Amino acid sequence: MKIRAMILSGTLVLCAAAADVTKGEFGAAREGEKTERKAEAKSNARTYPFYGTLDAVDEKKKTVTLKGKQKNRVILFTSGTRVQKDGTNAKIQELLPGERVSGSVRKNAEGKEEAVTIRSAPKKTAQ
Repeated sequence: MKIRAMILSGTLVLCAAAADVTKGEFGAAREGEKTERKAEAKSNARTYPFYGTLDAVDEKKKTVTLKGKQKNRVILFTSGTRVQKDGTNAKIQELLPGERVSGSVRKNAEGKEEAVTIRSAPKKTAQ
């Protein structure tokens, strides 16, 4: 009885090892799709944060410019960019120069920074 159980469990282990059961796909029939999914996952994982003082918003060029000590930083935005002002959803037109902004960006196909999210806080006033 023990021998049968060991043979059966060994057979199941070998079958599971031979099959690609990660997504219900067996064998190498969908190798191209697997590499595409890996490339998409890598592109989403390459986001990084930004923060600074907003200098300008150019709706025609679809860019926001942050003030820099030596050089201004230009970030592109798209229709997919999520914009928040004071914790609520907002439009890009509602952002004003002088506001502190932060968010996340990623490099697009051309190598330029593209905003994924932009969050704005009200301009600090002296008390």
